[in-house]
Formats: sequence, structure tokens, C-alpha cells
Amino acid sequence: MIEYASAAIFKHEWRGLPRWKDIETDIGKEPNSHDIEDREKRLAQDAEFARRFAKSRQFLKAFNAKVKDTAAISRQVGNIYTGSIYLGLASLMELGRIDPGERLCFGAYGSGCSALVFSGMVQPGAPAVPSMNIWERLEKRRQMAPYQEFALLKIDEQGYRHYEYAN
Repeated sequence: MIEYASAAIFKHEWRGLPRWKDIETDIGKEPNSHDIEDREKRLAQDAEFARRFAKSRQFLKAFNAKVKDTAAISRQVGNIYTGSIYLGLASLMELGRIDPGERLCFGAYGSGCSALVFSGMVQPGAPAVPSMNIWERLEKRRQMAPYQEFALLKIDEQGYRHYEYAN
């Protein structure tokens, strides 16, 4: 989800900038929604362009530099809903990726029609905050056998989670 949201934001932000010509040279022109009257066709073409954009070298370079590390711990823990935005901050802190004076943007969405976006400035003493040793703590987890409940069966190569009822 973080990749798709980032791609939508970057696509909107970069449209009209000099780099946009390079992107369209690499992945093709963005469809002009005003030229397509059929709603389904317009949505399909927009979705296809969004997929190509999310795989473009320009987006992947920006995503890897600005966003990817915020999900480092989440990739191990999974979704913790609202807490995920703070787990992203913890990821950056554990990886030593925050610098005093830097502005961080936090974003979250709800399952309804709500979203939250706010930013914060990294204060001078932030790098001195002791590590929480999250990676070490995650290594000490132990597996529990599920009984009469739904359990995670596997996470496939696309990141989709598959569950099964365990007796």
C-alpha cells in the first residue's frame, strides 16, 4: 500500500516538472482523461499508467531514497493500523536515517473516507535517542501454534497474505 500511495503522490507532484518528460519517454504518455468518454476504459488506462509509473526507474529511485526505509520494521511485523506511522518513525530511528532539521511527513488512511497527514521537524537531540533494539527483539520472537482460529498460512511473492482456519 505504501508504494501505491507514494506513487500517486509522486505522480501528482512531478506532473509538469522537467523530469515528467523523461518518465513519459520511458513508460509512455499519461492518458488524457478528458479524451476518453467511456468511464471503464478511462479507469483501465489510468490504472495501467499508474502500474507502469510505479515500476519506473525514476519512481523506484525516489521511493528507495525517501520512503522504503520507513517500512523496514513493518515488513517484519505486519500492519498495526494507526501505529504503523509511528513504526515508520521507529524504522528510521533504528536505521539512523533521521537528521536534525529534517522535515518528516507522516501519512495514514482509514478504511472509510478519512486520512491523516502531518509533518514534524527532527529536533537536535533526536540522534542521541537510544536504540530500542527492535531488530534484536524481533529475532527473539517465537512461533505459536494456532488453534481454532484463522492463521497466516503464507505471504506470497507479491506480498499478499493467505490465511486458513486452523483446528
